[in-house]
Amino acid sequence: MMPTTILAIASLHSFHKDNPTFSYDHLFEVVDKFKPDFVGIEIRQEDIGADETYLSRNYPYEMVELSKRYEDRCFGFDWLGKDITGQPIPENYWKEISSYKKLERQLSEDPDFQDTPLLDDLYNLQMDIAKIATPSSLINGRYGEVTKQYYQAMDNLLHGTKYEDLARFRHKRDEEIGHQIVNFIREHSGSRIALVMGANHHVFAVNTITNHFKNDEIRLEVPG
Repeated sequence: MMPTTILAIASLHSFHKDNPTFSYDHLFEVVDKFKPDFVGIEIRQEDIGADETYLSRNYPYEMVELSKRYEDRCFGFDWLGKDITGQPIPENYWKEISSYKKLERQLSEDPDFQDTPLLDDLYNLQMDIAKIATPSSLINGRYGEVTKQYYQAMDNLLHGTKYEDLARFRHKRDEEIGHQIVNFIREHSGSRIALVMGANHHVFAVNTITNHFKNDEIRLEVPG
């Protein structure tokens, strides 16, 4: 049996706009050159095929654009919380309803959590890498390692505080993203699957994929 060929691309979301080495066009070109049978994107599966206004309100530009370009072979793997699973995202969800976003805003304004030199240093390292990133350099391991360190530091900072649910939500989201990707790969063995996700999710998704499949079952390609 032919292995499933996977191209996992790390996206920079809005930072593509001003990045001369990894623009939106660069990202779309990488996907196109791969000639995928399927394209997985950071949109919930239940939102695939929704109107563009709705999608643009809730998802990054490149994900919405890919959903249009590959609408006949596109699938979603994102997860944004069990309270809206299987339901449309309400128009006022992010500002008025989401408990996660409310907690996130409280954390950003909490004076007890403003002095975080380790987190600041790791975030700046991420930005330094992103500013000169190419499709291949962004997934060469360096950004992923810094990201793991950043989230471990964040987990340590929030542990035992009223903000600990933020860490739990992030872990759950990455777990669900990985679970949905693995299920799709299993159901489409032997195909060519492009996966496009935010750079902060990439290292966790690839780890999940490689932990669930043998070397002869999948082949991971790197953007040219």
